[in-house]
Amino acid sequence: MAELHGISKASVQRIWHANGLKPHLVKTFKLSNDPKFISKLEDVVGLYMNPPENALVFVLTRKARFRRLIAHNQACR
Repeated sequence: MAELHGISKASVQRIWHANGLKPHLVKTFKLSNDPKFISKLEDVVGLYMNPPENALVFVLTRKARFRRLIAHNQACR
């Protein structure tokens, strides 16, 4: 990942740590079979890497697990 983006391995580790990411603990990963997945992924990552000024983020999902997580996080504020 570091080589792909032209940054140091330490930079990648700092970014992961700052955002609470622990990819080394993930045991499984399912890649979407959506034919437009790569394009959608690039759009989302692009927004995170270079967010527009005064941007708002809306999360829409039909998955109950994520709805509960979002509700829990809002209740903790």
